[in-house]
Amino acid sequence: MLTALLNPKGVLLYLSLMPQFISTETGIPLGFQLAALGLLHVANCAILYGLLALATARASHALTRTPKASRRISAVSGTMLLVVAAATLGTH
Repeated sequence: MLTALLNPKGVLLYLSLMPQFISTETGIPLGFQLAALGLLHVANCAILYGLLALATARASHALTRTPKASRRISAVSGTMLLVVAAATLGTH
């Protein structure tokens, strides 16, 4: 979370996109509107990443239920890493 908060690109993106969602005619202070939109974004991200973590945990549990399945997952992962390494080596 600290890395995300200290990332200047995220802050610049937020500051460049938020003004189009703020209205000066509503009578609600601009700072409050910015804070509300920011908190809404944080809540949406927390829900999305929480659901993604739960889905990943369930998939991990289902895929590594047996030692044979774990070995297969490791073999596929290792093969994918070797393919990426070969592709990287081929570009240089």
